[in-house]
Amino acid sequence: KPHPISMYTKITTLILICFIAACTQAKQQAMENNPAHLHGTWKLISVFPDTVDVQKGSMDKRPDLVIDTAKKTIGGYSGCNSFGGAYIATKDNIQIGELMATERGCLESIESRYFENLRKVNRYYLSQDSLKLYAKDTFLLTFVKEPAQTK
Repeated sequence: KPHPISMYTKITTLILICFIAACTQAKQQAMENNPAHLHGTWKLISVFPDTVDVQKGSMDKRPDLVIDTAKKTIGGYSGCNSFGGAYIATKDNIQIGELMATERGCLESIESRYFENLRKVNRYYLSQDSLKLYAKDTFLLTFVKEPAQTK
């Protein structure tokens, strides 16, 4: 015959494990699509449709996206030109305003596709180190978070 305290301990432990798992999942989801976590520099790693090799070349010359959540600005480097503008983000949605860019002419740049996709973006998904941008359910761009620079 099982000891009643042993059964009580097992049930309590099981409830505690379920509670911790639920809290951890809720916290992870809250971290993922929180507009405050958009802040930082994101290096472009893929463009839809995947016809361009973004991985080619060094990380320093790769297109990026710099998001300043305090100023509500978005900008970066397109692979040819620097650009910037404003954005609005909520838990799942992001609207990028009109972007201004420098006007250097470059050969073999993915800039036109990059800007075309940025104009279409209206939704985002954040995970621990990546940012995915969508137009409704169509996946457009993937970025990886660049570590924060220490001064």
